[in-house]
Amino acid sequence: MKNIIILISLSLFVVGLQAQALTVNVTAGECSGYDLELDGNILDRLSTCDFEATQNTGGTTQLLSFTNVDMSLGLSGISTLDLVNIRRGLFFGFDNNLHIIASDYDLDGAVSTYDLVSMRSTILGITTGEVNLSIVPSNIMSVDPFDIAIDYSTLEVTQDDFANGVLDISVVKAGNLDF
Repeated sequence: MKNIIILISLSLFVVGLQAQALTVNVTAGECSGYDLELDGNILDRLSTCDFEATQNTGGTTQLLSFTNVDMSLGLSGISTLDLVNIRRGLFFGFDNNLHIIASDYDLDGAVSTYDLVSMRSTILGITTGEVNLSIVPSNIMSVDPFDIAIDYSTLEVTQDDFANGVLDISVVKAGNLDF
């Protein structure tokens, strides 16, 4: 009898560790033109900016990344006004951390005049620009525009990062400061 109670208790514990539905919510930035995947599993799109994930036990690190990026997005949302805002940010400081990450157009880890030159060249059609997206956690503290030390092309998450089953992120497109 004691063994049966232990087996039932263990079964309930294991059921508690089973996968549960979790939501990834894009709170700022780009909401379309890509899919998100968690450790190779494409997430279901619930709405324009919400994705559903199934994740296993807490504490297990998984990788959130982009897949099926629509390369026709190209210059969508990027304009000469963004060039002006980046230049102003270099001189007077940026409005927020997401603008700093979006201003690193060439993804070299620093916002510089080279980003302005590269972006201008792409806007004028001299070069072809790539669609570079970044996944940024909503609780990002501070970013140094001259030393962006973290690669935001992917994001490591655990179930513990999902507050009440929801992970809030921002998706930043390089060059687009419209958010």
